[in-house]
Amino acid sequence: MAARLVLYQKNNTGAYSNNPLSQNSGNPAQAAAVLSLSEVSKHNSANDCYVVVNNKVYNLTDFLNYHSGGAQAILPYCGKDGTNAFNTKDGRGSHRSGDLNVLANYYVGSLQ
Repeated sequence: MAARLVLYQKNNTGAYSNNPLSQNSGNPAQAAAVLSLSEVSKHNSANDCYVVVNNKVYNLTDFLNYHSGGAQAILPYCGKDGTNAFNTKDGRGSHRSGDLNVLANYYVGSLQ
């Protein structure tokens, strides 16, 4: 049985599209936010999930159910710094280099 990964990308209007090949457009008119860890910590549920990875903040809310390891692999890091978990796959290895490109689709801003 083959699994298909569907990505959701926030477009310039704030809506999400389910184009599996879409990449972050990097719209220069849309400035990236700078968030404190205190602000990130408010986004700590399956319905509102921000995760910090390598000092960058990602909104993974719409990605949770599409993660190949399941939502349960990400949920413990909602509202927290998940750098070590992402970089080591919770001690089980490392993500593929393309996974950083996937993460980029959910970029919100940088950590203060």
